[in-house]
Amino acid sequence: MVVLSRVLQRIAVFTCLVVVCTLVVTTRQSAAVADTAASRKGSISGAISDSTGRPLGGPVDVVVQKFEGGVVVQHFPVTSADDGSFEVDGLPTGSYRVEFDDAGFANDHPYTIIEQYFGGSAVRPYGTEVMVTAGTVRSLGMVRLVGGGSVSGSWTCPTCETIDGISSVSADLFDPATGQWIGVRPLLPASVGNPSTDPDGYHRDGGFSANGLYPGTYRMRINYSSVDGRLRGAVSAPFDISAHPRWQSTEVLTLDLKLYAIQGPAGRLVRVAGQPEVYLSDRLDGLIHIANYGSVSDLGFPTAVSLITVSQLRAATIAPASLTGLATCGDGVFLSSGGIRRLIPAASRTGRPVTVLPPEICAALPGVPVPLPTPIFLKGSNSPVVSLLEGGALRSVPNPATLASIRSGRPTTVVTPTALATFPAGEPVPAIGTLVKDPAHATVYLVDTPRSFVPVRAFQSVLDMGLQRSVTTLPTAVVGQTAKAPVVLSNFVRCNGASWLASGGALLPMRAAAAGSAPVTNLSTWLCTQQARPSSHAADGARLFIRATGAARVYLVSGGVKQAVSSPAVLKRLAPSGAAVNSVDSAFVSSLRTGATLR
Repeated sequence: MVVLSRVLQRIAVFTCLVVVCTLVVTTRQSAAVADTAASRKGSISGAISDSTGRPLGGPVDVVVQKFEGGVVVQHFPVTSADDGSFEVDGLPTGSYRVEFDDAGFANDHPYTIIEQYFGGSAVRPYGTEVMVTAGTVRSLGMVRLVGGGSVSGSWTCPTCETIDGISSVSADLFDPATGQWIGVRPLLPASVGNPSTDPDGYHRDGGFSANGLYPGTYRMRINYSSVDGRLRGAVSAPFDISAHPRWQSTEVLTLDLKLYAIQGPAGRLVRVAGQPEVYLSDRLDGLIHIANYGSVSDLGFPTAVSLITVSQLRAATIAPASLTGLATCGDGVFLSSGGIRRLIPAASRTGRPVTVLPPEICAALPGVPVPLPTPIFLKGSNSPVVSLLEGGALRSVPNPATLASIRSGRPTTVVTPTALATFPAGEPVPAIGTLVKDPAHATVYLVDTPRSFVPVRAFQSVLDMGLQRSVTTLPTAVVGQTAKAPVVLSNFVRCNGASWLASGGALLPMRAAAAGSAPVTNLSTWLCTQQARPSSHAADGARLFIRATGAARVYLVSGGVKQAVSSPAVLKRLAPSGAAVNSVDSAFVSSLRTGATLR
């Protein structure tokens, strides 16, 4: 029995040792598991400074927010050290945003410090997401925080029925990347008080304030719904909030917003029921009277008309002049047609009225203005007539040859009849091959091109070319500013590098040697191409025979010298195969030098 008792004692001790060992092993295994789990967590670290890199001199609240499916599911708050350093441990693998808050640090300077996110900016206030994986430390490096500013002010509405009609007040930010305004800070109704110290919001007493704005370009916007269901709005001029290197700095801008009388988009047509006047709205309270709907559609705006009340019309500001076909947005004067804006130089629109469009309408215009090539040729979409725009007037061009001579390869721009009616009719462009004169002088000119005239000594020389002798009187200024040929019109003509004799209503080919040193009129290609030009030469070989129209005396012309042919027998001897005698202007015959008579 003693032996059995000792055996049992030894078994019990052994059992206890086993249990103790088991407990020790189990506890150590649990600790190892815990250490392994901790090693699978990640962390985020960094250091906070102002925008210049200097320490802030106090703690900052740092909140790491875990996102799942775009929703915050967990917060990990810490407070930075006085030197700005921070580290947040125990973060599961995932996507995070890191928020910095000045609560408890800058209480003496409320609303001057932006509650901002890592990677945040005015157009991206919630910053960039930070990915954390197990067992890694994600360092954000030096996080430079910026101090923004605040805007406060008041709003008024003389025509509002009730203050409860305010539907929204917000601070809009200009995004330079897209060129658009985006709403980034909607304001909520707040209690009556001082808007410069109250929290963000707008107040029934007419005040508003928006604090903690990132640096950027902003505008304040307010919308109002009247009892008749119409929506009105007010937008302030753009203002800049600049960055401050220290949080304690602030920028407060005071604005005064006025709710405008006319609601709706810029470029909308409005009128009062029962009244004929129609106006173009600038979306605020500016109206421009329109004389016809065509000028509106030319700008690219719809011509549907909305009704406004008499009180709205009275509260609006009406421009002193009606909308014209020429307008400007400050970057050049343009003519609009079918929604296309074409820039017109000052010399082409002299004396014509120009409408200065408000910025809101300019911003709503489609496309960008394109320059018109000069000289400017316009044609109405319902007319075949092409006109040259000069000095603010339309000078109709009579025929294709005249047009070709002055257009220099420039195209003709087709515009709407309304756009064409912007300019009055001016003096028609003189047609090539016609005769013109100044009413104050007796000299008659042949139109070689609309830019150059040739003095005419006698009508017969014109008839010899096959042109009409009727004369058109042009304004003295037009004749005076047109270039003149140095010599009077001769029956010896040169064009396209060839020599011609004007005779019998046509240009007859001749040898250049026949003219010699006699005066020769150089004519443009445009005029020569309009004249009849027979294929045969004016004379056999180098012999050119002429006589004055209506006269019997025949002359042989060579080297610019005329020699009288004494008899038909001499003419027969000079031209055995028959002589072609060309009738020409007697004044031209007289102008030639005289040589010895041929006998």
